[in-house]
Amino acid sequence: MDNPGNIIFPINLMGKNYANWSRLTASGLKSKNKLGFMNGSLSIGKNTSLDDHAWEKCNAMVIAWLYNVIDKTLYGSIAYAQTIEELWKDLRERYSPSNEIRIH
Repeated sequence: MDNPGNIIFPINLMGKNYANWSRLTASGLKSKNKLGFMNGSLSIGKNTSLDDHAWEKCNAMVIAWLYNVIDKTLYGSIAYAQTIEELWKDLRERYSPSNEIRIH
């Protein structure tokens, strides 16, 4: 059963391990059928208000999952993300190996 306390894999994002962490995260979200929240293919506003409520509930749950696998020292940089898509994009921009200058 899915709940906000689930840990979808045992590796925390520490910053420098972003490449491995992001692959494991994507795989974990795919196994839970939640990958669409990360890549934006499941977005709010496309359906009825009942569907929007369900989307918001799932989005909040996936945010909780990610907080369970992100080092607490990184929380401040992601605390204001409203959606998984925003959070994922922010983490990629900050910690992707192609953005090593931004890390320092």
